[in-house]
Amino acid sequence: MISIKIQVGNRTYPLSIPEDKQQSIQEAADAINLRIAEYQSKFAVKDMQDLLAMTLLDYVLKQSAAPSTHQGHPAADESLANELADLERFIGKFLEDR
Repeated sequence: MISIKIQVGNRTYPLSIPEDKQQSIQEAADAINLRIAEYQSKFAVKDMQDLLAMTLLDYVLKQSAAPSTHQGHPAADESLANELADLERFIGKFLEDR
């Protein structure tokens, strides 16, 4: 495990993660920040909670619309479910800290 700091929106979060996940987590944070910036400029929204909610909604809609590449692979489905649960906890913690 390694300790890193990831910035999402206007906050920095310390994380302890497996070293092999560092690049994918950073890419995910970069994608979130890019989407936040797009929403912020397109709709002139300033509230970070609104921007995060819009970004999350966009992500979930894209995931539900995409054909499943894991059909017939219970381990992959469980992995995705775990990642979504982690994301839900992350957002919950963010909202609690506000």
